[in-house]
Amino acid sequence: MFKLQTFLRKPPKLVELEYGLIVPEYENFYIDINDTENIRILVDHGGLDPRYSPMKIIIRYYGTYIVDYNKPAAAGGGLWLDYLQCVEQFIEKQKARTNFGIDYFSMGMESVGYGEVKFNVYLDHNNEEVISIILPKKEFILALLKELKEIWNIFGYHGAFSSSASKIEWNEIPNRVERCESHFK
Repeated sequence: MFKLQTFLRKPPKLVELEYGLIVPEYENFYIDINDTENIRILVDHGGLDPRYSPMKIIIRYYGTYIVDYNKPAAAGGGLWLDYLQCVEQFIEKQKARTNFGIDYFSMGMESVGYGEVKFNVYLDHNNEEVISIILPKKEFILALLKELKEIWNIFGYHGAFSSSASKIEWNEIPNRVERCESHFK
């Protein structure tokens, strides 16, 4: 069973208002995307953009962290678009490698057996595998797609798609997700 959580990074000015000069724990730099009150504060301070808002996606499988706050250290704007692109490539070729946030990481998926996928995150400069795990393909990909839909709905609820460029993307994302889901039903 997968549990995914998405966290948005607070802008430095909000961290400073909350903690002053004290450097908080790493987790305190992030807001759970389901925390409506703090997301509203983020919106009010101009810090919510579906393409550029730095985020972390925490992935657990039966309670074991696959991706957490520190592994890998990558965070990035549009990270979910990277996940979606990886899933789309995987569906097309049974193998994929895409960006993983804005840092020096990439992620990959590869079909490794009946009903299994190998999920990797690499440190790009030396191609080091930071994460390498074999997971049930259908369950993993559907969990990613479900979280992606939830994220985009929350962004929409908070008005993150108000610009015309974002509206185009907003209309396109649900169709891309549905196409991916159709391969696993």
